[in-house]
Amino acid sequence: MGKTYGNETKFDKNHFMNVTSMFVNDMCISDLWKLDSLGITDPVETKTKLEIQKETLNHFQKTISVDISGRYEVALSWVLDNKLLSSNRKLAENRLESTKRKLIATGKFEEYQDVLDLWLSGKIIEEVNDDKENSVHYLPHRPVIKENSTSKIRPVFDASVQTKGSPSLNDCLEKGPNFIEVIPTILNRFRKYKIGVISDIEKAFLQIGVREQDRDFLRFMWYDRENRDHIKIYRHRRVVFGVTSSPFLLGATLNHHLDNAHGNFDNVAKILRKSFYVDNCVTSFETEEQLQKFIVESKILLSSAHFNLRGWQSNVLLNPENFQS
Repeated sequence: MGKTYGNETKFDKNHFMNVTSMFVNDMCISDLWKLDSLGITDPVETKTKLEIQKETLNHFQKTISVDISGRYEVALSWVLDNKLLSSNRKLAENRLESTKRKLIATGKFEEYQDVLDLWLSGKIIEEVNDDKENSVHYLPHRPVIKENSTSKIRPVFDASVQTKGSPSLNDCLEKGPNFIEVIPTILNRFRKYKIGVISDIEKAFLQIGVREQDRDFLRFMWYDRENRDHIKIYRHRRVVFGVTSSPFLLGATLNHHLDNAHGNFDNVAKILRKSFYVDNCVTSFETEEQLQKFIVESKILLSSAHFNLRGWQSNVLLNPENFQS
């Protein structure tokens, strides 16, 4: 290459240049053609997951019990040792103060208090008088407000929150098998016959008890009604919405109850077994007589386990007498 000509270039000695460097994780070349990088997993790994789910279901079946009132009581499906959990108390206290400010600012504090008082009187929660720090876990909570719902305000608990170096409650629990059917299957069942019907279980999760030894991992804090500066400690006695294993526990409990129905309720149990989407019942019938019979028998069968099937809607006129206790 020959000479090049041009004007003299001046350099500013005070000029600075920003340099951004990028660090890339080292990766073996062989990893590039591993099947799991393409979303294809080894059947052995899939089998292991299925085995874990089977063990979770077996554990559920071994530990489920019924109290003297006929209410089912279940165990949390631990996958990690619960001793790994921190108490979460300080974090829960900070979140509690934030929740308090929000409720006062929106004028919803008393409504929130009323819900928790109702839970306490209904034995959904219970007050705890000890102040122990070991083998306990506190769940932060916040209000969810739905003006168009039957329950306009309700507490929602955060089981995914964690402190540094410690797992969350959800990390320690196995989700269990998925009993939720896909939407198209539900819709096909609803449209199979000319008379469709839907209903739902009232506060379904809150109808299932949690065994005594697991309740201390479902603690939370709230204020004294007479003194908003005084914090009281409570714990859940029932399955908590927001805990990762709760949908499994609900589905497994419903299936357990229906699978053990015999005699006059055998047929309605089989229909219900295929009709639930979480806590919603969706099905259809050929005749009004079949529908009315289903309503009466399903309410009786589920009420024996403290499940109230309500909110019935259909494309035919429903007989009010079928909804009387």
